[in-house]
Amino acid sequence: MRVIRLGGSLLSYPELVASLRAWHECQTEGPDFIVVGTGQFGETMRSLHTMHGLAEEFSHETCLDLMEISARILANLAPEWKLLDPIPTDCQNLDPRGQWIVSSPRTLLAEEVDPLPACWSVTSDSIAAWIAGQLGAQELVLLKSCLPPSDANRESAAQSGYVDRFFVHASKSVTQVRCVNLRDERFSEIRLSR
Repeated sequence: MRVIRLGGSLLSYPELVASLRAWHECQTEGPDFIVVGTGQFGETMRSLHTMHGLAEEFSHETCLDLMEISARILANLAPEWKLLDPIPTDCQNLDPRGQWIVSSPRTLLAEEVDPLPACWSVTSDSIAAWIAGQLGAQELVLLKSCLPPSDANRESAAQSGYVDRFFVHASKSVTQVRCVNLRDERFSEIRLSR
């Protein structure tokens, strides 16, 4: 089982669908779950948050709504990936070749006793890492537009802004984290050590 975080900025990449399909063809069999970031929608929300002094919890909740919109856009662009809502707590009965888009992380977040903080330190990076941990996924793949430095670990990736500040904590139960540059035709990648 694999959780894939697709950076929202990739929604504006003209070759997104072709690149996602080509990359996915080279991967081991799933099931795979994609969590889509907010991209430009999230940046707009961040600007509005700063401009109007909106409450962090409100902005966080709105970004969860924006993640659902991003998920629906990806499902429209790549219909072989099916929207999944709610996320089943037991994924053993899912098709092992299934390709799923997490429509909204709210179901799992609502059930968690100690949910992720509702603040700007938590983005879709940490949400995807947390979902990977909750599902017991063997790996988390961060599909982004660039790679961190080759010697990066989870802590330095968070300090540099490659992932959000809460990522180190959110990914603690995930054994393997791979970073892939989806804009690179060779799909260059590195692994983020703990």
